[in-house]
Amino acid sequence: MKHFILYFILFITLTLNAQIFIPDKRQNTKASIPKTPIVLDSSIIRIQYRQRIINDTITQNYQEHLMLLQIGNRVSKYTDYNKLIGDSLNFVYSKQGMDINSMLEKVSIYTRNGSRENIFTNYPKGKITSTNFFTGSSFLYEEPLIKTNWKSESGNLTVSGYKCKKASTTLFGRKYTAWYTPDIPISNGPWKFSGLPGLILKVEDDKKQISFECIAIEKPRWVDNIYIFDRNYMKTNKKTFLKSYKQYRENPGAALQNSGMIQGDIPAHALRKRAYNPIELSE
Repeated sequence: MKHFILYFILFITLTLNAQIFIPDKRQNTKASIPKTPIVLDSSIIRIQYRQRIINDTITQNYQEHLMLLQIGNRVSKYTDYNKLIGDSLNFVYSKQGMDINSMLEKVSIYTRNGSRENIFTNYPKGKITSTNFFTGSSFLYEEPLIKTNWKSESGNLTVSGYKCKKASTTLFGRKYTAWYTPDIPISNGPWKFSGLPGLILKVEDDKKQISFECIAIEKPRWVDNIYIFDRNYMKTNKKTFLKSYKQYRENPGAALQNSGMIQGDIPAHALRKRAYNPIELSE
């Protein structure tokens, strides 16, 4: 029990001081303390989701991530849960003066296969801000808050102990079924889903390629900051970003070479086309 309490205190401390450090391989690799993040809000409730996306519709290979939705009074953030831990550890190790290679080795278990997408709802007010990272650059784009047209359906389901009602919609080219609980009267949900009279705990598309399912809910008893990192983002628009990311998946070697991260011959593994089945099939 003592070990559990100590681990819990450590985790809370890391959460309170969560900051990020991503080295630029083209620059000096001497460790330095990350910049202070911009605090946007603090969460009143946190929801963990199992996010599963079939990225290859032929082989049915899929990626599964543990995601966290932090909901505050003004802003919510949807991000990779394990990456938050990795970010916090990076900050602690950098303050200790640890060299970058050792830092990367220690936190890679958390960050190696994590989702790099962060979605901020109602930041700035009335908009959704998305950030992502690939080819050595951080990207940011904004879009208006989504007005989803939901249709009530008959049926009930219990998710994580909560009785849920059923609704359906079409969003960005996919047909979805969602389960929401009026017992938590917060109009929010995973990824970019919202607009129902209760918290959305489960969503899946009709082709069973995209799914989000709640596995845990907690109300933090500590100051759980919702933040965005102050970094040199490449600001773009949604259409341009999605096009660029698709090109990267189809020809990662060329994208990496154009970014300046790879000099000379491109490794064979970087030339392989990567399966891509985006959540958003249309505007």
